[in-house]
Amino acid sequence: MKSFQKNMLGATLLEIMLVLAVAALILLMSVKYYQTASASKQANDGLSMIQAIQSMADNVAAASGSYVSGGLNSTNVQAMLPNSGIVPWSNASSDVVTVGTVDATSYVINLPAVPANVCPLITSKLVGDSHYSNVTPCSVAAGTVSYTYTHTGGY
Repeated sequence: MKSFQKNMLGATLLEIMLVLAVAALILLMSVKYYQTASASKQANDGLSMIQAIQSMADNVAAASGSYVSGGLNSTNVQAMLPNSGIVPWSNASSDVVTVGTVDATSYVINLPAVPANVCPLITSKLVGDSHYSNVTPCSVAAGTVSYTYTHTGGY
């Protein structure tokens, strides 16, 4: 009697399961990397927007020496920012940067609809700078990041 087992070719069930497990692991890691890269990009875009607001506010206040008499308000800020002040992580026209309380040397900015994975990246950068105070802590869900910028020195 001939033995057919020696001539059979193919993969065993164990080998197929091992290949599928490795493929699933690679897919999982690539999705995680994409999410992290996306959050970092959104945070960097948000921080660029904050720097643009700071520069614009200082230019508005340069002539008069005050944010109030310079006319700093939400309309000015939204007009000067790309995409009419809509935050980089949203496409909704209602998710725009707003200016809160303004006095001679400080102003409050509100960034709405900040995703939960982007919020810690932005707030950690703001907390590390002495010009920013009253930075709202992050919540579990998407929320508004609010901070007070205080100008020190000359314009």
